Amino acid sequence: MGTAYLEAITPENHDCSDFHPKDKQKEVYKWYDLQYSNEAWDIYSNEWESRILAWHEAHQIALQETSTTQNSDEQLERLPFGTFFLAHPIAAFSLWRVLQSCYGLDRAVCGDTDEVALWQHLAPFQYLRDNDIEKKWQAELETFKHQVTSTRLNFKKQSWELKVFNIFRGIEIFEKEFAALRENFKVNLVDKKVGLWMIDRIEEDVGKRIAMITDLLKLKDNELTKIQPIESHEDDINNIEPFAAPGYSRKATFPPSYSSPVKTSFPHRAEETANLIMPGILKS
Repeated sequence: MGTAYLEAITPENHDCSDFHPKDKQKEVYKWYDLQYSNEAWDIYSNEWESRILAWHEAHQIALQETSTTQNSDEQLERLPFGTFFLAHPIAAFSLWRVLQSCYGLDRAVCGDTDEVALWQHLAPFQYLRDNDIEKKWQAELETFKHQVTSTRLNFKKQSWELKVFNIFRGIEIFEKEFAALRENFKVNLVDKKVGLWMIDRIEEDVGKRIAMITDLLKLKDNELTKIQPIESHEDDINNIEPFAAPGYSRKATFPPSYSSPVKTSFPHRAEETANLIMPGILKS
C-alpha cells in the first residue's frame, strides 16, 4: 500500500478507545491561537463536534477496510475529508478552508444552485478533478462572456460587474488560503509524502480552473469596443451577498477581501488577471 495514503489516515498519538471530539477541537484551536489567527473561531461549535463524531465512526471503518491492492493515488483521490481530519486535524482544518474557497469560486462562476451545492459532498480530491464540474465551469464562463460582449443586452452592474468582482475576490480568497495551507503543512505534515501530494494536486487542479477564467473571459480589442465602462458603485460592492457556506450549511460568510501574502505559480494574481481580461472596465 502507498506510504502517502497510510500517512493520510493514520493518527499520531491517538487512542481510539479514549476518543473525544474536544481533543481534536483543542488541537486546531491551539495551533491557530499560537499563529495569532481567529480562523478557527468556530471550532468548538456544536456543528464541528457533530462532524468530528460522525467522522470518527467512519474513520474506524476506513482503517479496518483499507485495501492493500490499490495504489496510493487512487486511495487518496477517494479519501474522505473526515478520515484525514481524524488523523491530522490541524492540517485538515487548513484543507477545509481551501475547499471552502473553492466552493465559493464555484458559486461565483456557476451560481448558488442545488447542483453546485452537491459538489461539496464529493471527496476533496475527486471534487478538484471532476470532469463534469470542469465542463460546467466552461459552459458558464462561455455564456457569461457572450452576455458581456453582446450589444443587444442592457448591461447593469448587478448582472455582470458584480459577478466579475465576486470571481476575482474568490481567486484572492483561494490564494490566501492556499498560501496558509502550504505554511501549515510545512509544520504539521513535515516529511510526509501526503502533504506534497495534496499541495501538487490542489495547485494543478485549481490552477486549471483559474486558467480557464483567464482564457475564456479575456476580451479581444474588437470586443472591448462594444462595452462601455461602468462607473464604480461602492455601496453596491460593499453590499454584495456573502458567499454561502462550507459543506454542511448554505449560509456563512468568508473573510473580507485582502491582499494575497505570497505570489503563487498560478497564471496571474487576481487583480492582475482582472485587468488583463477586462482592462478599464472595472474602475476603482
